[in-house]
Amino acid sequence: NLQNELGERRRAEDRILTQVERLTALQQVERAIASTFDMELSLNTLLSFAVKLLSADAAAVLLLNPATYSLEYVSGLGFRSGTVKLGSVNLLGSYAGHVAQNRQAAHISNLAEGSGNLFPDGFLKEEKFVEYHAVPLVVKGQLPGVMEIFNRAKAERGDDWFNFLDVLAGQAAIGFRCHDVQQF
Repeated sequence: NLQNELGERRRAEDRILTQVERLTALQQVERAIASTFDMELSLNTLLSFAVKLLSADAAAVLLLNPATYSLEYVSGLGFRSGTVKLGSVNLLGSYAGHVAQNRQAAHISNLAEGSGNLFPDGFLKEEKFVEYHAVPLVVKGQLPGVMEIFNRAKAERGDDWFNFLDVLAGQAAIGFRCHDVQQF
């Protein structure tokens, strides 16, 4: 019984430490957005915290370009190859495009099943990603882009994880707004 109490107490302490770490990260992201005119630096700060605190292997932000009906790579972290930087992703026929069009998050727990050509050629093979999350970046009713999170191994994700992902996406959207990035 004492073992169970100690285990429960340790889990509670771990949850508190995780929350403190996430709040501290959000403060640092807000400072980065407010203190620099360099959008790429702000996004790199945000993505470094996303990768670390969401236990992700890679993360990227894509910017909407309505003129070409695509999402264009703006910033990324944790990728092994340069494939992700090579161009844009069509709004039709891509997971990120689906997220942008529907303004709803997506989670693909097994990319090996049915991912087809929804990513650039060779991307999944080069990167060895198995799990994918994407969230729309929405600020004041506008959608400037999408944030993507990739993992090379499956992991259990709780409500706290998804809530923090949403908060980070909100910070990225605010960053676009603060840096006066408009939809194309």
